[in-house]
Amino acid sequence: MARSVSTTLCACALGASLLPAGCGVQPPPPAAPALPSKAEEKAPAPSVSAPAAAADPDDVPITLADVKRPADLAEAVVRVKTYHDAIAAGTPTKAHRPLDELNVVLKWLPGIAMEGGVSDVRLAEVEGGANRLKGLFDKMHGEIDATKTPDYAAVSKDVDVSVAQLEGAASK
Repeated sequence: MARSVSTTLCACALGASLLPAGCGVQPPPPAAPALPSKAEEKAPAPSVSAPAAAADPDDVPITLADVKRPADLAEAVVRVKTYHDAIAAGTPTKAHRPLDELNVVLKWLPGIAMEGGVSDVRLAEVEGGANRLKGLFDKMHGEIDATKTPDYAAVSKDVDVSVAQLEGAASK
């Protein structure tokens, strides 16, 4: 029994050592491309499809360095309102850049508020308003990216309430 086990192990080891090297049979070389026939040489070249539509020049990736950080909460709220107005203007392609910059500023808002020494109550208002605005504008951004017309009217009341909440927190 011990001999058959050792014989089996040796056979397995020998087989495993041959696997990486292969069995010595090489695949056939790839066939050379066929030369075109006389008829194919005289045939017109296949038509080239029209180039894809130009990418939206306003939908380019941005970095944090592309967005000026507001100095304080009041300035941040003014910036939020400026982005809001650009987005609400109704030109979807022109909304890409403001949406991207707004997203960055909304992420910064709680930190800006904390640096400004706002109370915990005001900080909660800032965080809540920023999160709601981010969700509402992300929905619009998704519609624009899907080449749909964003439905600003569907979110405008909620946007206005959230902007007013940020304004209130900044003025206290």
